Amino acid sequence: MINIDCIITEGGTIETMMGEDLTIYADITEGGIIETMMGEDLTIYVDIIDSGPQGPIGPKGDSAYEHWLSLGNVGTINDFLLTLKGDKGDTGDKGDTGDKGDTGSGLEFTWNGTQLGVRVEGETEYTYSELKPDAQDKAFVHDQISISKDWNIVHDMGKYPSVTVVDSAGSVVVGEIEYVSMSQIILHFTAEFAGKAYLN
Repeated sequence: MINIDCIITEGGTIETMMGEDLTIYADITEGGIIETMMGEDLTIYVDIIDSGPQGPIGPKGDSAYEHWLSLGNVGTINDFLLTLKGDKGDTGDKGDTGDKGDTGSGLEFTWNGTQLGVRVEGETEYTYSELKPDAQDKAFVHDQISISKDWNIVHDMGKYPSVTVVDSAGSVVVGEIEYVSMSQIILHFTAEFAGKAYLN
């Protein structure tokens, strides 16, 4: 029988290849190692000693961006962030079809020669409005006698007016307004017709 009484500091090692029984009395600090390759019994008596004081803080490591540059890459941090973008994922499954919404109601217009009438589709009565300018505002009526898809209107209002167009049957027509200047507009439509344009 061989007795060993020792203190093993961090990283210390006891190795034995003896053929006899071995008894070790040891105080092992953190990281101590006992190794044996004996073919006999091994008895170890161990007292664990508290760790020593904390060592100094190590140097600051590279950031992920700095590490990327150290690998030979060149670019700004935004270039680095772009490299982190993964491949585009697969298209997700199509969602369920939503419930059908309620049917909306359209508006219907009419013109009685002096008033614009509006009603909700399906109603029987129109609500009429006078197309009169304010007392300090100007108004202008253009009478398009010849049928045309483009109406050239010269006025003396000195502004870019709002425009309401009705055809010869009294129906309101919507077209595209081209403001050439504060005294001229050109109205563009998809079909030729005659009627009136009310500017205010």
